[in-house]
Amino acid sequence: ALLNSKDIEITEVEKKEIVWKQSGAVAILCIDGIITLKPSFWSFFFGGEDSSLEGLNKCLNEIMKEDSVKAIVLSINTPGGTIEGLAEFADMVFAYNQEKPIVAYAAADCCSAGYWIASQATHIMANKSAIVGCLGVMQEYCKPGLIDKQFGERAVIVSSMTPKKSHDPNTEQGLAQLQALCDDLASVFIDAVGRGRGLTPEK
Repeated sequence: ALLNSKDIEITEVEKKEIVWKQSGAVAILCIDGIITLKPSFWSFFFGGEDSSLEGLNKCLNEIMKEDSVKAIVLSINTPGGTIEGLAEFADMVFAYNQEKPIVAYAAADCCSAGYWIASQATHIMANKSAIVGCLGVMQEYCKPGLIDKQFGERAVIVSSMTPKKSHDPNTEQGLAQLQALCDDLASVFIDAVGRGRGLTPEK
C-alpha cells in the first residue's frame, strides 16, 4: 500500500557540518566518505561524515582567513564522488596552495574525485597501505527495459533544436555521445592533475 502523506511525521534533523581542527600552526581538514555537491540525505539521518563540496569550500575559506594557520593538511579517505562542483573546488585548492602550503595525506583511499583534489596540493603523502590514483570519469545509466518492467512504458520527447539533450545508450549514436561526454570530463580531470603535479597530460 502507498503511504499517505498524513501518516508521515516530519521532524527536524540536526545538520551535520564539516569542521576543521587546528594543531599549532597547522589546520587539518578531513575529506572522508563519498564526495557530494551538497550534504547528503544519508549523513543527516544515519550519521557519518559529511564530505560535501559545499561544506569543504566553506571550511577552506575559513582556514585561509585564519592568520594563525601557516599550513594545511587535507586528510583524505574517499573512493571518489561527484564531478559537479569538483573542478571549482580543486581550482581553489591550487590557488590557495600558492599562499599557504597544502599537504594532501592519503589515509586510506584517495581515488578519483579525491585524487583530483589531492593533485592540486603542494605535496601528496600517503599511508603505506593507501590506494591512490584512479584517474577517469564513469557514468551509470539504467537500461529502459529494466525500468519499463517495473513502472511501465515510457515516452521521452526531445526538442528538435536540442537533439543531444537526452542520450539513448541503447543506440550506437547515443552510446557514442555518452562516451564523448565522459572522455571530455576525463580530459579536464587529467589536465588538472597535470597542472597540479607539474606534468604534461601525456605523462
